[in-house]
Amino acid sequence: MVYKNKQSEIKDFVALELISGRKKYGDPFFEKKFFTSKFKVNPSYVRDVFDDLEKEGIIQKQGESYIFSADENRVLWLKDEFLHSYINDFTENLNKIGVSMDEVIEILRQRNIANG
Repeated sequence: MVYKNKQSEIKDFVALELISGRKKYGDPFFEKKFFTSKFKVNPSYVRDVFDDLEKEGIIQKQGESYIFSADENRVLWLKDEFLHSYINDFTENLNKIGVSMDEVIEILRQRNIANG
């Protein structure tokens, strides 16, 4: 994915943790300093991202920390959003290099045969 800003990059990171199954409902969420270090952003910026993730139902505050609060339906919705985004990026890039979907399907068939 092409990121427009750090906020999108952080949100995508969080979503992929859920989609991949590395994190699930009820798991402790990352500390703020994890994001400030990993994404090189200031703490107030991370606080804004946390507020957005909370509004979106991805995390919820529990005491002084946060936990993942996205249920299975929310994770499936996130997965569907990523799938459509990847497909859109893929088809756009195919158009840029002048390759049709039929050509891609044929290449994939050949790879599948070659790889058994």
